[in-house]
Amino acid sequence: MDDKEEHIKILKSRYAKGEITKKEYTEMKADLKEDEEKDKTSSKADKGKPSHAVRNVVLVIILLVLIWLLLNVGKNNSYNSYTSSQYTTVPVQHTLTLFAQGDVFSINPGAYEFVNFTIPSTATGIGVTGSYSSAGSVEVGILTQAQYGAFTQNPSSISSSPYYYGDTQGATIDAGLAPGEYTLVFYDPGLITTDTVTVVNPITLTYTS
Repeated sequence: MDDKEEHIKILKSRYAKGEITKKEYTEMKADLKEDEEKDKTSSKADKGKPSHAVRNVVLVIILLVLIWLLLNVGKNNSYNSYTSSQYTTVPVQHTLTLFAQGDVFSINPGAYEFVNFTIPSTATGIGVTGSYSSAGSVEVGILTQAQYGAFTQNPSSISSSPYYYGDTQGATIDAGLAPGEYTLVFYDPGLITTDTVTVVNPITLTYTS
């Protein structure tokens, strides 16, 4: 026997004993029926809702997925940043041939052969190397723009260059330079004889940037 039947039985007993009137009995019985309907409706509504345990499990799963996504996005960003910096910071060595191996050229008395070159401001490890021989005596120098301007007015000023290789019949060039604009000059200081220059080892400019 459920609670409702028990309550109705008690009401009938009280009504039979005259403890309550017929009207009170009818009203109380109606109230019990109304309460029963409310209980049924509430029970159906509860059945349609997920339990607290289910909701908690769903929330934990969502939280774990969000954490996984955040961690993987961070890893990808770190990898991309590392990869980008790795490729942009790798130094590149540049080589420019000023005179190729085996080049031969003649210089008339009082004339000169030259080549201009520029070293960028970001360059490091700069050097000009090579060697040459000459049938007669020639003067060789690596000149800055100002020194080259002075040389064109007074060729003997070539000897003031820190990278001057003398009045000789051959030499090995090995110059460490700073960024800037330069001119490599082969000058024949003679008065009569034309000198012939042969490049033994290529004269090259190398630097890293």
